[in-house]
Amino acid sequence: GYNGLAAGYSVIVLAALAAAATLTADWLLLGISLSMIGAVLGFLIWNWPGGKMFLGDGGAYLLGFVIAEISILLVLRNAEISPWFPVLLLIYPIFETLYSIYRRRYARGHAVGKPDDLHLHQLLYRWLVDADRPVDQREATTHNSRVAPYYWWLAAALAALGVLLRADTEWLALCVLLFCVGYCLLYRQLAAQTLRFSG
Repeated sequence: GYNGLAAGYSVIVLAALAAAATLTADWLLLGISLSMIGAVLGFLIWNWPGGKMFLGDGGAYLLGFVIAEISILLVLRNAEISPWFPVLLLIYPIFETLYSIYRRRYARGHAVGKPDDLHLHQLLYRWLVDADRPVDQREATTHNSRVAPYYWWLAAALAALGVLLRADTEWLALCVLLFCVGYCLLYRQLAAQTLRFSG
């Protein structure tokens, strides 16, 4: 979607997984996490803010697979880590997908696989641009790079909370629930402001 969004979010999630691996003395998963952080940071230099290189589907799927695999192994290899720990770290992409399915199929009556431009990050972009005025290409590129830091802050907050509560299933589940409610409220607010759409 936007320069630095997936890569930056992934670096923060991987850092939280690395922290949890350190706290459980799981050196294998720590090494894998740190290796991925290094690789993604190398890519991020070229991707943000200027967008000189992009992940593409293959890069995004690879990142998602590695993060999912580290998450599963961390929980399976370390009984003190709650399964809700990686869920909290990844709740934004998980809930974004579920909400998009709901929005397309039930709220708008469209096919689930039909792409649209109504994801939360796209609404945030429109809000940053101010959808009511024309934007030239140079300004559009500048605004593109401004979307990712909002998500980096979100990922950092979820990561810090997750590492702190990594063994407490009830609190982690409550945080996930609160995120989902907050997402819905923010989505409706941004949609109403930018699209005059309340779905």
